[in-house]
Amino acid sequence: MRTGRKGLKVASPPVMRVMRVLDYLALHPDEEFTISDLARRVGLNKATCHTIVTTLVEQEYLTRGAVSGRIQLGPALIPLGLVAEQRFRPLDVARTELHALADDLGVPVVVSIRTGSEILHLAHYGPASVFSAMSRAGQRIPLLPPVGATFYAWSTDEVIDAWLDSLPHSGEQARQVFRKALAQARSLGYVAGGDSPLWRDLASTVREIESSDASHSRRWVEERIRDADLASYMGDPGENQGSAGFVSAPVFDSAGEVELTVTVHLGDSVTIDVDDVVRRLTNLTAHMTVASGGRAPTL
Repeated sequence: MRTGRKGLKVASPPVMRVMRVLDYLALHPDEEFTISDLARRVGLNKATCHTIVTTLVEQEYLTRGAVSGRIQLGPALIPLGLVAEQRFRPLDVARTELHALADDLGVPVVVSIRTGSEILHLAHYGPASVFSAMSRAGQRIPLLPPVGATFYAWSTDEVIDAWLDSLPHSGEQARQVFRKALAQARSLGYVAGGDSPLWRDLASTVREIESSDASHSRRWVEERIRDADLASYMGDPGENQGSAGFVSAPVFDSAGEVELTVTVHLGDSVTIDVDDVVRRLTNLTAHMTVASGGRAPTL
């Protein structure tokens, strides 16, 4: 359900309900669910969820255990995923390099795109970490400042200001600090930050809502982001490598706009050479840009 005019509750479009079911199952590939449990998790009534599941099972997009009746993703999704990955050039040309980067560093590497007002994680490489709950493939995170800075750092001032306006409570001084950090990121070619409490709070929030009604999850995550300290989100992780949090770099499309981002979550690592991470990451994203027919914008 969503809120329409005059505060009335309006039913979500049918296709959105189907997407909620598929998205949730994609985030839990090793689990099985009864229809009742799945309905509760995705915030649908049982009858609606039963209709969706029955239709998807008939087409093999889902499977349902003959004895247990439990639901999982089905084989008909395999060719869709393979074709989509092959057609999405940046991922297709760099799959081996992304795996190698995560394996060599021993930390998670996450590839993400922007989908409207959300960040969608397309792929997760490397080990699990404290941030795994919020960085899995298929996970969606609200694109609210400061989260998603890499998608906006190469935007115009007008676009950045409009994005920042979604945080009406943030003071102008904090905004100026954040704008300066974005400008520095443009000149360096990457966005970086320390081990911000925001990331750990978000990870904890996502874990907490795993067993709750997913219809409330976005609101809860948004509240955590809106409470973030905008001014201190970005910085130089090399100043204190023991508290380095992440390094993120863009892959540009043919128009010179950010098509996707590659983020290295440094997490609890205290031995990693951040300069080496930056060098390898920016070399990789530059290769992905060129190999997929993109171009870096003129600063």
